[in-house]
Amino acid sequence: MTNTTNNRAPLIDMIRSGEAMTMRQQLRLTLHLSMPAIMSQVANIAVEYIDTAMVGQLGTEASASIGIVATSTWLLGGVSSAIATGFAVQVAHHIGANDAERARQVLRQSLVVSIIAGFLLMALGCAISTPLP
Repeated sequence: MTNTTNNRAPLIDMIRSGEAMTMRQQLRLTLHLSMPAIMSQVANIAVEYIDTAMVGQLGTEASASIGIVATSTWLLGGVSSAIATGFAVQVAHHIGANDAERARQVLRQSLVVSIIAGFLLMALGCAISTPLP
């Protein structure tokens, strides 16, 4: 284990056992747990800037074509993210309640629902791809 994991494990053990934590411990744990989400958002923003710069090099027509489909892409991506977030919250609740078996069941259900929803969203996207623009 790395040094960071060793520092975080006692804090997580404190949560699981129901021990009281100081404000400093709570802030430290919040920082450790939120860092992956923060880094993910930073990476997404960087990729969007890079994509925009690359398409901008192709000219105004290419930039306009990206702008036309951007709202549809955001909508379909948002629905996909909402599905994933909803299941992630359910799994987190079961893990927090020390119900690992139920968390696994919800995870399996989320995979099935996500695949079905993905195919439905793909079909919707294909259906509107020609008439929409």
